Amino acid sequence: MAMFRPRISERSGNRMDITKLSKLYIDTTDDLLFLVRVTGDSAPYEFRFESVNAAYLRHTGLTEAMIGRTIAETLPPDVVDFVQAKFTEAVASRRTILYEEPVTFLGNERIVETTLTPFFDAAAGRPESLLGVTRDITERKRSERFIRESEERYRTLVQLSPDSILIHDEGEIVFCNEACARLVQADHPDELLGTNMFDYLMPDAQRKMELLMQRIYGMESGELPAFETKLVRRKTREVIDVEGTAAFVEHNGKKLLQVVLRNVTKRSIEKERLQRLSQLDGLTNIANRRYFDAVMTREVNRARRNKLPIALLLFDIDNFKKYNDMYGHLTGDDCLKRVTVAASRMLKRPGDLLARFGGEEFAVLLPETDVFGAETVAEQLRTTIESLAIPHPQSDVLPVVTISVGVSSMTRPTSADIVPFIERADRALYAAKRNGKNRVEVYDKLSFRHE
Repeated sequence: MAMFRPRISERSGNRMDITKLSKLYIDTTDDLLFLVRVTGDSAPYEFRFESVNAAYLRHTGLTEAMIGRTIAETLPPDVVDFVQAKFTEAVASRRTILYEEPVTFLGNERIVETTLTPFFDAAAGRPESLLGVTRDITERKRSERFIRESEERYRTLVQLSPDSILIHDEGEIVFCNEACARLVQADHPDELLGTNMFDYLMPDAQRKMELLMQRIYGMESGELPAFETKLVRRKTREVIDVEGTAAFVEHNGKKLLQVVLRNVTKRSIEKERLQRLSQLDGLTNIANRRYFDAVMTREVNRARRNKLPIALLLFDIDNFKKYNDMYGHLTGDDCLKRVTVAASRMLKRPGDLLARFGGEEFAVLLPETDVFGAETVAEQLRTTIESLAIPHPQSDVLPVVTISVGVSSMTRPTSADIVPFIERADRALYAAKRNGKNRVEVYDKLSFRHE
C-alpha cells in the first residue's frame, strides 16, 4: 500500500514530533484517511488516489490497486458525480469543507462524514492535492446524539482529528490538540502544557491510572492496553467517561506517551441502561430470575464468610389460572403488576430483593435476616396483598387475590450452593398450598423436612 505521508508545514517548530505523532495516528485510527492528487488549473479537475491508510481498505473492501486510479475508476458509479462535485468544491473554494453522505461498505449501509482540505503550490497557486478524513457516524445519527466536530482548519492530521490527543512525559502534558482542550474545558491547548494529566481525573481513577501507566512504561514491546477512566471537566466540574489508547513516541532519546481520548459518556449511560434492562422482568419491571440468582449467590457467599443469617421467601398467587381464565391474560398481567408494586413498597430495606421467578411465582431475598424476621416479613407480605382487595370470585380461598408464601432460612451458611436453599423454600410454599393457601409456611417448622 502506498505509504500515507502527512503534509507538514515547514514553519512548524515541532516538525519531527508532529510527524511521528501523525504517523502513529494514521496507523492506529479507525478513521478513513486518503490523499488525492489534483490535476488541472481549473474545473473540471482530475482526481487520482495517491495514498490511503489501512482503515480505508478495511472498511471499503478496496485493495491497493486503487492507488493511482481516478475516482471514476475506483468508486461506485452512483457516487462518482457527488464525490467529484465535493472534491471540486473543496479545490474551488480553497478551504476545508465538511459533508455527509450515505455509503455502502461491504454490503452494509452506513452514513459517513468527510473532511476535505485542499493544498496548493505556493509559487504557482495551482491545486496539488486533497487530504480527506472520513468517519462513520451511523450510530451517532441513529441515536440523534450527533455532536458537531470543530470545523477549524488544521494543517496536520493531528489538528484535523476530532479525537483528543495529548503527549505526556510521565504525566506532565507536553502537547495537546484543540479537541483535547475542549474535552477538559480549557480555553486554549497552551493552558494544559506543563500540567499533570492525573489532575483531571477523579480521585479514585487517579490511582488506577498511575498503576496502568507504571504497567505501560514497563512494557518493552507489544500492544499497549486500551483503557477507560473518568475525567473531571475544568469549568463545569462535570464527570465524563473517556476511553483511550496509547502509543510510545521518542523525543531526544526519551520515551514519551501519546494518548488518544474519546468522550464515551453517552455510550456508558446507554450501556448501563441496557444492563439494567437485562436484569429486569419485562412485565413487572422487577428483577428477573437470572439477576436474582446472581445476587443470591453473592449474598449467600457474603453470609457464609461473615457468619450472617439469610432468608428466602417464595410466593405465588393462589388460583391464578382461574383468574386468567375468568378475566383474560391482559387483566392477569395487570394483577401481577399490582402485586409486585405492593410487594416492592412493603420491602423497606435497600438490600432486600424482589424478583419474578416465572408466571405468577415470585421470590424475596432477605440478607441478614433470621427465620423469625423472615416469617414476620412473609406474613406482612401476605396481608398486604390480601388488603389490595383485587376481586377474584373464582378463588377457593377468598373472593379476592391472595398469596401463599414459603420461607427458608440459613443461620450460618456453610455452603455457597443456592439450590438446596431454593428447594427448601419451594417445599414450604408447596405446604402452604396444600394446607389451604393464603398462608405462610416455614420450612424449619414442617414435619417433612426430616423425611
